[in-house]
Amino acid sequence: MKRKVLIVNSVDDGITQNRIELLNVSPLTTDFELFHAYAARKLNQDVTLNEMLFRIELAIKDYKPEYLIFHTGGSFHRQPELFMNCVVYLKQKYQNVKFGYQPNSSNECQRYFDTLKEFDRGVDMAKVVGILFFKVFMRSIPQGIWISQQ
Repeated sequence: MKRKVLIVNSVDDGITQNRIELLNVSPLTTDFELFHAYAARKLNQDVTLNEMLFRIELAIKDYKPEYLIFHTGGSFHRQPELFMNCVVYLKQKYQNVKFGYQPNSSNECQRYFDTLKEFDRGVDMAKVVGILFFKVFMRSIPQGIWISQQ
């Protein structure tokens, strides 16, 4: 049975669409049923917590994912506190969904996401995140981020 994964992309832009296309055609993702939501419509657009929650919850209700994984791209770096509050709220509401994120060595990611207890950092999540954000794109996993320690 395929793992149902909802990726919350930072924004809906050309770069994101290229990334989605690579995920869709990669033989590494055949064990996944991938769905996508967007935190913001445009990179330079600030969104409210209610707007972001509405978009993500709509996708959760539609797709019923096993995993919810946040892409820590441009809109995350514009409003990291908003993303953090969004994760905390959603995890309280959807406790049966495993929450993960694309780790990176940015100060924002370390400050806002690396410390959240709402994220699953187990071996299974490390494998899923490793495939979806590193192996498919042939990127090496930086030392010091949580998935490199699994």
